[in-house]
Amino acid sequence: MKPSALRLATAGLALILAGAGPAGAGEVLRIKAIVEGQEGVGFAGSPRPIPVTLHLKPGMSRVDFNQRGAEGIYMLIDEQARQGWLIDAGQSAARPLQARGFAELRVDPRQPCENFGVRCRPIPSKVIAGVRAKGWRYLDAGQRGPGGTARGEFWVDEARGLILGYQGYRSGRSRACRMQVMSVAAVEDAASLFELPDAAEGSDARH
Repeated sequence: MKPSALRLATAGLALILAGAGPAGAGEVLRIKAIVEGQEGVGFAGSPRPIPVTLHLKPGMSRVDFNQRGAEGIYMLIDEQARQGWLIDAGQSAARPLQARGFAELRVDPRQPCENFGVRCRPIPSKVIAGVRAKGWRYLDAGQRGPGGTARGEFWVDEARGLILGYQGYRSGRSRACRMQVMSVAAVEDAASLFELPDAAEGSDARH
């Protein structure tokens, strides 16, 4: 694995974003987004906004780090086992690590905070990625809110049951964590996106 990319990508996994959405819950989604203020793999505590590409399917998620120095570096996450693999596509290498994935982006829009274990109250909607997303404010979420936040706001595409953006704060932190989706598309024939490299075939974690 490229040493510079590995240093960039192994600083720890961001608790960015688990649940099933109502419409299209079984479809694979490709989500291009900008994140800011995150801590974890691929982010290295960067103060700058970081572009990422997420792929979500039931039980699995993938994050590709699109910033300079991390080309070809991505993660696969088994949502149930909270097991992840840091992958260098150029080296066909996979390193296992404990990881929390991104299934929290999918929520039930009728009860958007149910998976977070908190109550929400509505706030004004906003247009994100061409969709008028319904807004919600939450408090006292511990580390269960989007991005591991304790309090903040998020906006949901009610048709897909998908969080399109959030801004929140972790307990004891003054720096905001943000995420905004730029585009969402359904992906067909996406099985290869969630496979470990051939060099890792011996792993019992291969999907």
